[in-house]
Order: sequence, then C-alpha cells, then structure tokens
Amino acid sequence: MFAAFLIALSISQAPAATPVSPKPDAIKAPVGAGDLDPRTLAQKPRIDVAFVLDATGSMGDEIDVVKERIVEITRQVSSGQPRPDVRFGIVAYRDRGDEYITRTYPFTRSIADVQRSLSLITADGGGDEPEAVAEGMYAGVHDLAWDDSPRVARMMFLIGDAGPHSYPDGKDWKKVTAEAKQARITIHTIGCSGLAPWADQVFAQISKGTGGELAHLTYRAGAAMAKDGKEHDVLRAGEKTYVAKKPLSPDEWKKGAEALAKSGAIEELTDSSAARLGLAGPAARADGLAMGGYATRGAGGAGAAAAIAAAPPVPTKAARPSDLNNLDHEIADKIMNAAKAEGVAY
Repeated sequence: MFAAFLIALSISQAPAATPVSPKPDAIKAPVGAGDLDPRTLAQKPRIDVAFVLDATGSMGDEIDVVKERIVEITRQVSSGQPRPDVRFGIVAYRDRGDEYITRTYPFTRSIADVQRSLSLITADGGGDEPEAVAEGMYAGVHDLAWDDSPRVARMMFLIGDAGPHSYPDGKDWKKVTAEAKQARITIHTIGCSGLAPWADQVFAQISKGTGGELAHLTYRAGAAMAKDGKEHDVLRAGEKTYVAKKPLSPDEWKKGAEALAKSGAIEELTDSSAARLGLAGPAARADGLAMGGYATRGAGGAGAAAAIAAAPPVPTKAARPSDLNNLDHEIADKIMNAAKAEGVAY
C-alpha cells in the first residue's frame, strides 16, 4: 500500500506537458499594452493619464463618450513612433449624500481593464450645482499610484459641469492644485455644458496652476437652414452659440469652437450673423441632428439668434455619444501633445 502511495505521488509530481505556444501572428497584444519587458518599457516615452470624472446625473453623455472612444483614443496615441507606454487611471466623483463621494480605479496598461472600470461608472446623483470636485482631485493626486520616475509625463483630465462644493471639513481645491503642481501632475480641465461662470473661473485657475489648459467642450447642436437652401452647422461651447459658414465634417467640428472661430470657419451666432446668413428654419438632417422647435421672425429677423441658441437638438436613437460633442478629440489631442514633448512623432 505504501508503495502504491509512492507511485501515485511520483505521478502527481511529474512535470506537466509544455503548452504549445501560438504562432507569432496569432498573438494579439491588448491595445495600448505595448511591450511589457521592463527593459523595453524603460526606453519608451511613458505617460500616466488620470480621468477625474464628475459622475453625477447630468454627465451621462460625456461619460458615454469616454466609454465609446477609449479604444480609438488609445489607438491614436499608440500610433506614434516610438510607441509611447501609456497607463490610464480613473476617479469618479459625486457629492455628499450620493451613493459615494469618490471611487478610484487604479492605473493600468490594459485597455480591457479600463473598459471594465468605465462600465461600472454611471451618471447619477448630484442635484445641487456644486459637486465634490476637490475630493475627486484629491483622490486623483493621492490615491492613484503615479509613476514618480523623472522621465514620466503625468497628466490629469478634470471633466465636469459643476464647480466645487466648499465644506468646512472638506478638501480645498486650491491646496490640491498646489499638491498636484508639486507632484508634477498637469491638470487639463474640460468644462462641460452648464458650467457656471464662477465654476469656469475655478477650472481655469486649476489648469493655470498646474501648467494645463482649460477647454470648453464643443457640442454639435444641429443645423439651421438658410433661405437659399444651404445648411449651416450650429455649435455650442461654454456660454456661446456659433454658426458655421458651411457644413462641417466630423474632423472639422471636433477641433473645437475656439479653434474654428480663430480660423474663421464659424462665427458667434447673433442677430446680425443670422440676418447675414439668412437663417430661416431648421434643417432636416439625415443624422437626426436637426434643430428642434424654434421659430424665427422671417429670415434672420429680430430675436432669431436667441431662438436658435435656445433650441435643443433632437438626436435620433442611432446617434452615438461621440457624434454630439468633441470630448474624445480634446483627450486624444492633449495626450498626443504630451507624447510629442517626450519625443514621439505622429
């Protein structure tokens, strides 16, 4: 019996069969993972990117854009030479009285992991205008394991449509901004639809204090029809509404209203610009983004600009979140700029 036990033990300890490795062509690295050999990673330009997302009820469209486009954003960033090594981390924040104040998802190179984390984030809660912005920033600076190597670029995207709550026992956004600067974390703030002027100023100070930039998200608000039958795309950014001189392709309007206004492709919508362009009514668009429910007093009559600016777009169910705003472009563009500063060519 003892001999039988020894035989069984020897069989159980026998080396397992060596698995057959797939052919090189069959191996597919996850998008953005890069070569995980430490020696190779040390030679690549490295970037840590944190998304600090307002996850209250009004932010559903913006969160959905990140969910929809994160793979494409990573593909664009990874197309440079040498291919940068990028890690993504996420902080979702709401406010006191909600299901949570902050939730942190650690840095990872795996886009599949990033997608799983994003799938857990839904827009809910909030209610009053200020949110736990400072707490979200604090979690982004202190609760994520940033790579503190000298050659690693560190950047954070603060994306929200409300300013910070000021609680006596809460975090101070000014102090957290200073801590981010000390940690060499550049904060880019992205103001979404509905951001109040006072909150816009706070976002601007946060970016300025860390060497980042404030961007106002550009929303595609449909199209207006001129009397001559021509369509004019309507865009919104911050407190302003703009009208394009001609239909804009996705590659064009996603550059953002500020860049388009500087180039002369769009102009702020006023009664005079509406009259000059002869805007007369909504355009029936195949993509379902016709302006809905406004009326003008003739072609660009008095009050036409205000009526157009106040009209909501009427998207179809087929419209993707990224068809409605340019958040994906803002994110990809700033990450690629950081990569270029580290020697990556696109």
